[in-house]
Amino acid sequence: MKSLLCLSLIVTLGFAKISRAPYFYNQSRPLVIAHRGSSGSYPEHSIGAYTAAYIYGADYVELDLQITKDGHIVTNHDPCLKDTTNVEDYEFMFGHRQQNYTFMPYTNHYKNDYLIHDFTLAELKMLRRKMRYANRNQYLNGQFQIMTLEETIELLLELNQNQPRGDISMPVGLYVETKMYNFYLDNFGQDLSQMLFDTLKKYGIETIDKSASKLPMIIECFEPEALIKFGQISDLPLVQLMFWQNDYVNYNFTLISEYAHAVGPQQEWLFLYDNSTAWNTTNESKFIEMCHDLGLAVHPYPLKDDFLVWSNPPNPIEEHKIFVNKKIDGIFTEFPHMTHSVFNDYKSQNQFPESFISIQHKNNEQYFLRNDI
Repeated sequence: MKSLLCLSLIVTLGFAKISRAPYFYNQSRPLVIAHRGSSGSYPEHSIGAYTAAYIYGADYVELDLQITKDGHIVTNHDPCLKDTTNVEDYEFMFGHRQQNYTFMPYTNHYKNDYLIHDFTLAELKMLRRKMRYANRNQYLNGQFQIMTLEETIELLLELNQNQPRGDISMPVGLYVETKMYNFYLDNFGQDLSQMLFDTLKKYGIETIDKSASKLPMIIECFEPEALIKFGQISDLPLVQLMFWQNDYVNYNFTLISEYAHAVGPQQEWLFLYDNSTAWNTTNESKFIEMCHDLGLAVHPYPLKDDFLVWSNPPNPIEEHKIFVNKKIDGIFTEFPHMTHSVFNDYKSQNQFPESFISIQHKNNEQYFLRNDI
C-alpha cells in the first residue's frame, strides 16, 4: 500500500511544530475559512465568490492552485474544466483536447474533460465560471472569468487596504492549496511550491512578518512533499489536508506534527476516528484531542448549509454547533455568512468551549493566540 507519509526525509528535517504567526491561533472563536470563496452563493473561485467571502465575514479566503500551459498559476479546484466552467460551449475550438483522466492518490476521475494544463491563460480567459451544483443559484453562471493567483492577491490586498473590516483587527487572509503538486513536478518539471513562494515574494508576503499586516498567508496541501518543500523556504503556517478512508494514504500524526502546524481533515475524522461503528455527534472528538496533544490545530472541511450530514433533523445552525462543541480551531465553509453569524452569536453568549490548544498553550510564549475576532 502506498503511503504519502513514508518519506524518510521527514524524520531528518525536525521542523518546529509551533507557528509564531500572530494570525494562526485563536482563543476567541474558530477561524472562518471560505471554501473556494463564498462558493455556496457564487460560482467558486470567482471574483464574486472571493469578494462576497470578504464582505460576509471570512477570516480567510481559501484558494486552489493549478498551472496553465504557459506557466501561469490560476485558481481552480479541479485539474479539469467541465464542472465549473462553460468550456463545452467552445467544443468547436477545444473539442480535440477532450480526454479521460484519473489522478492518484485523489482517485478522481474525469471523463471527456479538458485539462487546465492544456490551455494557455489567454484561452482560459475566454471561459466563464458556472456553479458546480445544480441545486444552487444558477443566475450568476457566465458572469465571471477564471482568475490568476496574482489577480486574487491584488484583490484581497485592495480590499484590506481600502475597505478594512471593522469586526476584526487582523486583515483577511488567503488560505492557499498547492493542488496536484507531484503531478506538475513529475510530468512538467514545475514546482508549484516554489512558484507560489516566488509569487508571494513579488508582493512582499512570503513570510509571517511580511504578510501579517497586509495579507496573512496559510499554505495547505494533501501531499506532504509540497509542504516540506515550502517549509524549507518560508515560515508561513502549513496545514496537512487529510482524506477520510483512502486506500492510498496512511497517516502518521507524529510525523505530520514535525512539519505541519495544523491538519485539515475531511469531516468524518472528527466523528469516526477510533470509533468506526458510531457516528458520534455529542461526545468530545478523540481525533481533535489527539491532534491537540501533538500541537496540531484542526480545521475540518467542508461545511455546506445545503448538504448537512450530522444534524438530525438537518439544520445549518445545529450543524455548526456540533462542530463548535467538538472544539475545532477553524472550519472550511461554503456559506461564510452563516458561519460568521453563528460563531458571533456563540461568542456574544460566551458559549464557546475553550479549545485544547488554548488550554495547553495559553501560558506558552511560543504560541501567539489572537483574541480579537
